[in-house]
Amino acid sequence: NLRVTGELYSDDFRPDNILTTGVTTTGTLDVTGATTISGAISNLNVSGITTFKDDVQFHGVAGITSISFDKSDNSLKFIDSAIAKFGSDNGLQIYNNGTTSYIKQETSAKPLIIHNTGDLVKITGNNRVEIFDNLIRLRSRDASETFMVATVNSSVDLYHDDDLRFSTAGYGATVFGTTETQKLNVT
Repeated sequence: NLRVTGELYSDDFRPDNILTTGVTTTGTLDVTGATTISGAISNLNVSGITTFKDDVQFHGVAGITSISFDKSDNSLKFIDSAIAKFGSDNGLQIYNNGTTSYIKQETSAKPLIIHNTGDLVKITGNNRVEIFDNLIRLRSRDASETFMVATVNSSVDLYHDDDLRFSTAGYGATVFGTTETQKLNVT
């Protein structure tokens, strides 16, 4: 082991020429140039700019790689059930549990907003898209007009120019305003 309690300087330091089983310092260890650190490191604090020029692995509680940066395809990869958390309260979470992918807002009373400053937001599925909630409301971008409101165990209401025009009920449906039809069969 190399133990340094003060400052260590070398004009011609070549780490590959030194065989050690550990370096301990109670001060600052400044390393410049290409440096390889292998083996288990229990606590490494790095300040300043750090550049990684190859794959980087982050190990989780189980000791396996939970997250990795893959240089070959320039991507950050998460294994199943590794969660990306955002916000000081970790409220926004993105993950895949192996069978289902999730984008969740875990903090109550905070909305999850998907916003596009362009013209279109698409939610697509291979065969179907399902929305699960007790109240679904479709409104204009500035929320000044309602298009549709669907309420569990209640009505589905359709609006035109923010005026209620059609509403379902347990007994059928109600049309508000004038109804025009090309053909009407009543039995």
